[in-house]
Amino acid sequence: MIHQPRARRSRVVLIGVSEYDRGTGFPSLPSVLANIEQLYDVLVDDAYGRFTPEVVRTVRSPDRETLVREAARAAGEAEDLLLCYFSGHGCLYTSEPAQGPGRLYLLPRAGGGPGAGTGAYGLGYAELRDLLCAGRAERVVLVLDCCYSGNALLEPLPEDRAFALLTSSRRFHGQGAGDGSGPTPFTAALLEVLRGGGDGEDERGPVTVEA
Repeated sequence: MIHQPRARRSRVVLIGVSEYDRGTGFPSLPSVLANIEQLYDVLVDDAYGRFTPEVVRTVRSPDRETLVREAARAAGEAEDLLLCYFSGHGCLYTSEPAQGPGRLYLLPRAGGGPGAGTGAYGLGYAELRDLLCAGRAERVVLVLDCCYSGNALLEPLPEDRAFALLTSSRRFHGQGAGDGSGPTPFTAALLEVLRGGGDGEDERGPVTVEA
C-alpha cells in the first residue's frame, strides 16, 4: 500500500512503449502493456493504493512529442507527489566517443539506435529528469524499467527538491523483456511489493521508496 494522504494534489503518469515503428530495429515488447495496466490497477485499488483514478494517467506507445507533452502535463499539475514510470527500450548513446560512457536514452515508438538518430528521436534521461523537476511538485519519483536504466545513476540528482530514482538494471546492463504473458521481471517484483508481498515486519503497511 502506498501512503498518499493528499492524492488529489499528486499526479502519476505511467508510460509504456510496447509497440515500435518498423525500421527502428527494436522489437515490440508485449509485457510492457501488462506493466502499465497492472500498475494502474494496483495504484487505484482501495486495498493497495491511495490514488484516485483521475490522478493516474496511462500513456501507451507514445511518440517523442507525446511522451514529452504528457510528462510535462503531469509535472505542471502535481503539487505534492509526482510519480513517473517508464517502461520500454533504453539504449546508450553519445555523439562523441571521447565523452565517455554512453548516456541513457529512453526510446518512444519511433526511436532508433545510435545509427538511426537516437539523439533526435529518443528522450534523454537527463531531459526527462529536468522536465519532471521543472514543476511545483514537492517530491518526484522516477521509475525506469528498461535496459541500461542503471546508467541514469551516472547523471547528477536534482538538488532543489526530494527526488528518488528507481532503476531496473545495473549500469551498462540489459535485462529480460518478459515473455509477453505478463509483466516484465522488474515490474512483476514491484507489483508484488505494492500488493503487500514484500519482506518486512508489517507486509501490509505503507510502501516507501526507501524500503
